[in-house]
Amino acid sequence: MNWIALVIWAWLAYALEAALGPLWQLGGIAPSPLLVLLAWVALRSRSASVFWPSLLLGLLADLQPGANAGAAVVGPHAVGYVTAAWAISKVRSMVFRDGLAPLAAAAGGATVVVGVIVMAILQIRQVPWITGDTTMVHPLRSQLGRWLLTAIYTAALAVPLGWLLKRVRERWRP
Repeated sequence: MNWIALVIWAWLAYALEAALGPLWQLGGIAPSPLLVLLAWVALRSRSASVFWPSLLLGLLADLQPGANAGAAVVGPHAVGYVTAAWAISKVRSMVFRDGLAPLAAAAGGATVVVGVIVMAILQIRQVPWITGDTTMVHPLRSQLGRWLLTAIYTAALAVPLGWLLKRVRERWRP
């Protein structure tokens, strides 16, 4: 994997997500180009080398304005991205990696994995005996629904972004 290409694409995906996120929103749901890039890297890289790129992309997701439900926490997305990359690297031998459909499925699945982990971490931070507050700010049902709709939207975004990434695939090799 070419780290210079990864950093450039991560910067572009971060810019797309941060700048165009409000324009892409449908009912408060926006896709994640960072998760599409994560799925691309996890499908293309060796299993041993997928940890650091996924950690980088997860930290970028944590540093976005409005990430983690407004809480100033670095880590929930990073843990979710690393876990999603591990899951994709475990199942990638069962899929045809050059197609756009496996990329869309991997991006949607990664979104669900990241969503469940982020929800769990943010809910643990709100346990009443830890915080002293008895009100739950983010009900799980609405958050899970939001993450599932985000997964569908991200999978739809993976098709055009995957087509673009396939066109510049040669630049990814060192």
